[in-house]
Amino acid sequence: MPKISEVKNGSWIQNPIDNFVLIKLEGQEVLPNYQADKETLLRRVTLDFIGLPPTISEINNFLVDEDDDGFEKVVDRLLSSTRYGERMAL
Repeated sequence: MPKISEVKNGSWIQNPIDNFVLIKLEGQEVLPNYQADKETLLRRVTLDFIGLPPTISEINNFLVDEDDDGFEKVVDRLLSSTRYGERMAL
């Protein structure tokens, strides 16, 4: 496993991968972006995976889901969607 170097802004790090990203950003004197809200995350992943925005129902369901793995459930649902397969086939 690679050695994880020290960074200036350790409060931004949420997992070990963030540390590597932050090292690169600090090396270029760039600040990381703020954490996106739940609706923005859902919109980004849905557009990226299936090429369509989430429905109002999908947004509402995701916003009320307080499970720690709520985002992972959305990603799994999108990956198993036929629309995801169609988009990747393009």
